[in-house]
Amino acid sequence: MPYDICGLGTLATDVLMMLDTLPQKDSFCLVRHTEMQPGGSGTNTIVQAARLGSCCAYLGTVGDDAEGRVVICSLKEEGVDASHVYIRPGERTTRTEIAVDAQGNKCIFLIMGDAFFKLRLNQKDRTLLHEAKVFFTDLLPGWAAMSALREAFYNEQKIAVSLEVGVSLFAEMGVTADQIRESLRIADLVVPCRDAVRELTGTDDPFEAAKKMRPYCRGIIVYTRGKKGSVAFLPDGRIVETPACPVKAVDTTGAGDSFMGALMHAYLVKEKPIEEALRFAASCAALTCTGVGARYYPPQGYPNLETI
Repeated sequence: MPYDICGLGTLATDVLMMLDTLPQKDSFCLVRHTEMQPGGSGTNTIVQAARLGSCCAYLGTVGDDAEGRVVICSLKEEGVDASHVYIRPGERTTRTEIAVDAQGNKCIFLIMGDAFFKLRLNQKDRTLLHEAKVFFTDLLPGWAAMSALREAFYNEQKIAVSLEVGVSLFAEMGVTADQIRESLRIADLVVPCRDAVRELTGTDDPFEAAKKMRPYCRGIIVYTRGKKGSVAFLPDGRIVETPACPVKAVDTTGAGDSFMGALMHAYLVKEKPIEEALRFAASCAALTCTGVGARYYPPQGYPNLETI
């Protein structure tokens, strides 16, 4: 069957630790509550797109452990085709441990395990990839992500890239700065984190950074700025600033993933104007912050894309 979005990227379980305040150096804090939830930036993003109506599939590897079963079951429950998420016997699934304080501030610890980097694309995976309108990746695991990116580009598919970590951490996980720049040259939509922007351009200022990135970035560059909203730099030189939606934030862990999933759904799948797509993504991200967990689903649901 044809898919709207095929994703390849990070997948994990999240262990949430709710605190009153994040600890200072060499200090203690009391954990009020712990909870295991499905997570991983890549799978969070694809789940958000699926919830909004995109037909999605995902590529990846997990271990034969409880965490791996949580990853696969959660994708299936959200309507994502997880038949190409493979189980590696005797290996461990990636997990994150996330400390969140009463104001929604957080600190994230990433434990990679040994299954994640073993993904190698077979012919059935490539066929799945070719059936999608959009290919999404956060560039991890690097070898598989770069291989799929090139195939999607040569197949003239739309490409969305999310950079969730800085260049130095990418390097520790086998993705070079040159590979990151290669991905930006062929992506239609790029949403980088602050660390990635700083290490690629030497500045935290999104306007200066966009000027430095434009020579090797053909698509739309979107910077998310928390309470300040987002700013998008279009290839034709236009700049679109979108305010954040004010909410009482409980946990901001999944805000960026929710934003990316909603933006892909609205702009690349439904082909809405970028201004409308950015407003829709901002609304979805804000609502995700009103509960605990990266995949929190608000009781009132998400806004209607046709009326946003």
